[in-house]
Amino acid sequence: MYLPEHENGKILVFWHGGGWFRGDKSSAQPIGEIAANNGFKVLIPNYRLAPRHTFPSAHEDSARLIKWLLQSDYYAAEDQIVQIGASVGGTMALVLSMKYGFKTVTWSAPLNFSRCYTSMKTCTPRSMPKTS
Repeated sequence: MYLPEHENGKILVFWHGGGWFRGDKSSAQPIGEIAANNGFKVLIPNYRLAPRHTFPSAHEDSARLIKWLLQSDYYAAEDQIVQIGASVGGTMALVLSMKYGFKTVTWSAPLNFSRCYTSMKTCTPRSMPKTS
């Protein structure tokens, strides 16, 4: 969890991608730090991955985290939680948004967000170059 020095009243949950079988919250550390520096309380959870864990394990993990968050001292207001999901993390974010109504942004295209790491206010994602 990334906690801001000056809170904006929002909680951002970022769901990492990885095709259900790879990925880790550590890859999103820069996003967590940037969002916290912009006032968000940030959660970037891991979830169980295939092939060791099968469907619906990852969805169960995401639902369990949200249930915990809603019952925690971090949560105070109905519109406080927002989500970003990358790739399959976007799928989980969309499922949760349908259940809870959270504002949600998802992406699945191969994008380069490295410019976001220096300034959230001037972030303009660019498509990554194709590799062979």
